[in-house]
Amino acid sequence: MMRSAVVLIAVTLAACSPMAGPGTAPSADLPDAIHLTVKSWGVNLHDWRIAADGTGTYTYADTTGETSFMQADQVTKRVSITPAGYARIAAALEPAAPYVRGEPLACAHRITDMPYGTVTFEDDGSESSFDYNIGCQSEAAAQVYDAIAAARDEVAAMTASMPEASRAPSSR
Repeated sequence: MMRSAVVLIAVTLAACSPMAGPGTAPSADLPDAIHLTVKSWGVNLHDWRIAADGTGTYTYADTTGETSFMQADQVTKRVSITPAGYARIAAALEPAAPYVRGEPLACAHRITDMPYGTVTFEDDGSESSFDYNIGCQSEAAAQVYDAIAAARDEVAAMTASMPEASRAPSSR
């Protein structure tokens, strides 16, 4: 609950900051960086790492047109967002935070062949990670997956107008 309050305060303060911009430190105790991966059948769907100063990279499978995700180009963008944007991403991932810190996620049952990945928080040179598989089904898991989807969607929206840094065929 305390971390939720800290994230809420960070979102509020960062949004009100007149000097918010890439390179500016966030105004609360957020992770130094957040890294999210989403894969399916070994193919990268989304992979981003964003530092608290709003800089990072975002690689995703470009599935526009008739291309399946298995043959989609991998597009990489350099990320440059505001501290308020970073705080929104951290806030979106708040339901996953206990599991990143090591709490086990209960599964009522498992569905095979679902997307999977990792959420990583970097703090003071150390990493805490949570490996997830969307096939793990429970009420708590559904909240975590909704949080992961919300953070993924935030990053996609924030970077939609940013230019491509590179594009390569899928390596699968």
